[in-house]
Amino acid sequence: MIRAEVVSSTRLAGQVKRYHTWPVLHPQSVGEHTWQTMRLYWELYGHVEPEVCAYLLWHDAPELVTGDPPFPTKANNPALKAIYDEMEDAALTNMVGAERATEILDGVTSLQRLRMKACDLIDMYEFGMHELAMGNRYGEPIVADTRAALLRLAQLLPASEQSIVEKRVGINYNRTGAVGI
Repeated sequence: MIRAEVVSSTRLAGQVKRYHTWPVLHPQSVGEHTWQTMRLYWELYGHVEPEVCAYLLWHDAPELVTGDPPFPTKANNPALKAIYDEMEDAALTNMVGAERATEILDGVTSLQRLRMKACDLIDMYEFGMHELAMGNRYGEPIVADTRAALLRLAQLLPASEQSIVEKRVGINYNRTGAVGI
């Protein structure tokens, strides 16, 4: 087998380990994370539209090529995020072809993207809570950081949907920015 076959393997993409730079008790694969984000989308928003399903299915597959940078590396470094986005788009194109990659990346609305990002972060939050429940104190920063990110993200959602995210992770805030947990 040659490198090109490995980095284009859609099967191997689901086996990439998340949190590879963080001490965890239960390693999570991209495949498990994909299941969790799809589950959360269905639980929070009901029917998962085909375009959302496709996006969630493939959203982290390119990490087979790029790896999974620690949260919030990309969010805190816009220039690095742009480079990663470009690399991830190219990796996805290599895996599924240009037409399907475009369909996956461009097929969702901005509201669907916000919802999916919320589900992505909620999975990270739940993962951190699970690590804490198993006795891993290193889960504390995961919970705190994702809770803060979810608070910021919730403010971008329509007012009618903000409480969906807040209730899921025990966040309550008012329009002045005061937070209660």
